[in-house]
Amino acid sequence: MFAPKLVLLASLNCLLASFSLHSQAEPPPSGEITYYIVEDLASPFQIASEGVSNGGLITDLVEIIFRDTPLRVIPKPLPVNRLHRIIREDTQSVWLTYDAKVWNSLADVGDFVDEPLFTVNHALLTCHSQPRLIDTETDLLGMTLAILDNFSYPELRLLEERGALTLTSVEKYEQGFRLAAAGRVDGFVEMEIRLRYNLAQENEASSDCYHFLNMDAVIPPYDIYLSMSKQASPDLREMVTQKIRQLKGSEDYKQVFARYMGRVTAEETKRAKAAPAALCPPACATVANQPL
Repeated sequence: MFAPKLVLLASLNCLLASFSLHSQAEPPPSGEITYYIVEDLASPFQIASEGVSNGGLITDLVEIIFRDTPLRVIPKPLPVNRLHRIIREDTQSVWLTYDAKVWNSLADVGDFVDEPLFTVNHALLTCHSQPRLIDTETDLLGMTLAILDNFSYPELRLLEERGALTLTSVEKYEQGFRLAAAGRVDGFVEMEIRLRYNLAQENEASSDCYHFLNMDAVIPPYDIYLSMSKQASPDLREMVTQKIRQLKGSEDYKQVFARYMGRVTAEETKRAKAAPAALCPPACATVANQPL
């Protein structure tokens, strides 16, 4: 006579147990993530040398993204060529680094998270006394431009293939600055935020001759993303996406950019005060917009 009640009680217990298991089926991801860092060439995104990480804009954002999670982020600075080789050999661990969809340099081993970190634009750094604005590709005809080796500039490479311009690869920013200052190239093309930051680290008077020309007409602005290994679970990828969305517009986000771009502003103000009034003629082009 008590059997129906016992069956009902057992069913309720089963239902509660099932609900409890379902509510705990997707706990926050835990474990370790290898964070690959490019040595020497990626500042201020990643600042590292000789195997030691010293922060950087993306590095600091990554630290905030994972700050309140059970995940431990292990930084691994490497020279760029070795980094790409190691990433492709690393078929077991979960890793992340940064990439852009226009480069898609890790498509065979990684996937982008859904939310970008920020947007960048490119600039041409030149020491021509009266540089012309870059309104179309034709404004680059016949130019010789310095670019960083091992980084992708699809639009410029296409123009080079057409014979419209000549590209000279440099290993480090300082080489590009020297070539532009000496007039051995018509300019040095790179992401504006990185040009300005690395130029701010220079202390030579010759840098007072530089002008920044906006390159949006040739290289449209694009987003910088985190890319994660294909071993990363969908839950982990979604967690990182949501963390980035929450981070944007926050005080932490603003402070990270102020930390690195504040140095640029201070250095440019100092140079502007030191530069002679006639250095830049009325028609001289200046940067059209900020990248971030």
